[in-house]
Amino acid sequence: KIRTHCLLLMKRTDRDSPFDDVPTPEVIGAFNPRMGPCCTADRFRVDLEGTSRSPWNKSAAEFFATNFRETYPEIKVTHQAVVKAWTKHFETLKGQYITLGQVGQGKKKNRLPKQIANRRRQRRVELYGRRLRAAQSLPDDIQDEFKNQSIKLVQWLGPSGMSSDESDHEGLEGEPSYFALQKLWCSFDVTNMLRVLDALHLYKKFGKAWDACPGAWPHMRSFRMRVSTSSPVESLPQNFYSQKWLK
Repeated sequence: KIRTHCLLLMKRTDRDSPFDDVPTPEVIGAFNPRMGPCCTADRFRVDLEGTSRSPWNKSAAEFFATNFRETYPEIKVTHQAVVKAWTKHFETLKGQYITLGQVGQGKKKNRLPKQIANRRRQRRVELYGRRLRAAQSLPDDIQDEFKNQSIKLVQWLGPSGMSSDESDHEGLEGEPSYFALQKLWCSFDVTNMLRVLDALHLYKKFGKAWDACPGAWPHMRSFRMRVSTSSPVESLPQNFYSQKWLK
């Protein structure tokens, strides 16, 4: 769970995904622990060129432990145990960072095509997180089976099973529009359930009166007839797949 939650917070899909938001030396140098944590759930950043005992990374470890226990209340583990597990995983992250050749990445220049792909990957991870939180937020008085199935559905699909999207002006400034791409392998029932969770997320975001709540405005996704070229998620229950696609 430590590794999975780390991927979610850092908006990565797997160990080979790049680290797209690394704090600069200037930001790290200006950090003051007395002013609050260095990270938020929307922007979890660690100093992969520093040590686990630096002020920045110690703050990140404390935030990770708090957020982990809030996200998985069913896992009975102490705050310090999570901090210890995170500190161990931090060394693994540093190894991945070095293997990916990202040391000093802030000095490297324009990689727009790669940045576009990374942004799309980030949006899939963010979408996974939103849908999982929406499923977990279903009221306790609803049928337990329905709530549990909703949570398992999202977890089985994982970030890779979320529909990717494309922007109408990738790499440009301003507020873009996003167009979800169809996954032909995904069943109608699963697609509908995911859209229900999307609607629930928006409902909670705006509140009962549809007034905007604090935080960033959600990006709006509309649907196009274009088909996603990403590979289907393997080894899912059969009813996750479109019967037409299976034939």
